[in-house]
Amino acid sequence: MTIDEFYVSINGNYKEIKGRLSTEERIKRFLLKFLEIDDMDVLKNAWENDDYQNLFTYSNRIKGIALNLSFDSLADSTSKLIELSKTGTLKDKKSASEIYERCCQEYDLIEKNIILFFLYFHFF
Repeated sequence: MTIDEFYVSINGNYKEIKGRLSTEERIKRFLLKFLEIDDMDVLKNAWENDDYQNLFTYSNRIKGIALNLSFDSLADSTSKLIELSKTGTLKDKKSASEIYERCCQEYDLIEKNIILFFLYFHFF
């Protein structure tokens, strides 16, 4: 798997990240850094505890990371979660739940594919 194939597998934008970071080595370095963040764990905890302030904050953080790394699909789903949580409450919990699940799925897909990319194709 090449780095551009990795980006296709996660619904990302390789051309954009290549333009931003210039080299594949830099891209790989930032992909590995992505595995170190725990923002999704905090977001999941916020969701489970109806902590809408942290849900909003960590959705924003994840969206920023997703935009910087050109993870388009994750950026899109977190943007929707931000919109639903910015008032400090969730008016439509069912709709929010679907969006939250999509965020989790997108994040998990990216995380798993980064691990696969390095473990099976490029080693650490």
